[in-house]
Amino acid sequence: MKRLTKSERRKQIRRFDALRDDQTNTTDIPEITEEQMRKGVVGHLYRPIKRPVTMRLDADVIAWLKQGGPGYQTKANWLLRREMLKSRKAYG
Repeated sequence: MKRLTKSERRKQIRRFDALRDDQTNTTDIPEITEEQMRKGVVGHLYRPIKRPVTMRLDADVIAWLKQGGPGYQTKANWLLRREMLKSRKAYG
């Protein structure tokens, strides 16, 4: 497949944007069932922007994070995100 230039990509996007919904052929895309909707996970593919930070953490906390091997920063981020989401639910 040929790689598009920026200009070609912009042209293609403008053409897609100009199409009305009724001009889009969706016959090869199956409808989502109620069961699939119930099993869906919101935000599963969400990948937020990462920013480097410097934090001072207690030595025992760092040791605990690192005891699982590589990926301690990812673990710390996951734990913080889980608490953030809990807090959002609790305080609306």
